Amino acid sequence: MHLDKNSNIVIVLPKNPLKTEQFAAEELLRYLNLSLGAKPKISEKKEKDAYHFIVGSPARNNEALPFIDNQHFSAEVTGPEGLYIDIRENGTLLAGSPVNDGYDRGTLYAVYEFLERYVTAGHEQGRSPGRIHLLC
Repeated sequence: MHLDKNSNIVIVLPKNPLKTEQFAAEELLRYLNLSLGAKPKISEKKEKDAYHFIVGSPARNNEALPFIDNQHFSAEVTGPEGLYIDIRENGTLLAGSPVNDGYDRGTLYAVYEFLERYVTAGHEQGRSPGRIHLLC
């Protein structure tokens, strides 16, 4: 999957996002814009014919459920700072552990980990700026 300035990108937040989830989505939007020149949108809903970044755990964001259910997510992602990244052809899930501490740091860490691996590292490894290659 390749994303570039012409890609229709939607960052999907849960309804009533936590401040940390909102900040994570804004950081993702900012760096995708800087890296690609794209104009991603932040929304609570998916859009037809868009590549989606789902921000937040399945317990908080129903759009995460096609990636992983609550039970498996809770078993795989533990601790207050656990993170989960799942990249697919039609979207990417960026989520943190389901600890109910009101902060959801894991989701913010998932966004930063994604950006470090696929956005900023791409430029350092000689990939052309303005394009991101995601391995699904």
